[in-house]
Amino acid sequence: MISGDQRAEALADAKQSGTRLIDMGLEPFNVASALNSVTAQRLLRRICDNCQIEASYPDEYVEAAKIPSEFSSETRFGKPP
Repeated sequence: MISGDQRAEALADAKQSGTRLIDMGLEPFNVASALNSVTAQRLLRRICDNCQIEASYPDEYVEAAKIPSEFSSETRFGKPP
């Protein structure tokens, strides 16, 4: 059994985190899915409501981003100033 401190220490080096998670017993497909989610979360910027400028995008852009049409019709999109 690995304690929380040992887990944090084991994952201190970001370059080796995927390999280390597999060594700790996680299935490779779970590691890949988790790393994709972490990467996506890190790349997504959130602009505060006071700073953003309302934006509209062509339907082709929304479809290419795989955003459901019912969601995009109810959502206000913004862009940086």
